[in-house]
Amino acid sequence: MARFKLNNKTKSDIHSATGMNTDYIANADVSVIDERIESFTHAKLKPATSIGGLLSRGSVYLMFRRFFTQDEIERQLSKIRP
Repeated sequence: MARFKLNNKTKSDIHSATGMNTDYIANADVSVIDERIESFTHAKLKPATSIGGLLSRGSVYLMFRRFFTQDEIERQLSKIRP
């Protein structure tokens, strides 16, 4: 995984927006981070995309519809099966 450093202003902005420091975010489980952000902001996080019952925020495959659900795969296979 690529390593990079955030400047102090960016770290401060992240802490102000989330209530967590960047070291905690880097090492915590995603579900825990989501819960802490919801608690800090007093608002429920909403998924950006929902395709075939799959929810995600920031998934490139879902956003550009390059991810296929099992139903879509079966539907396409049924077209080519004898």
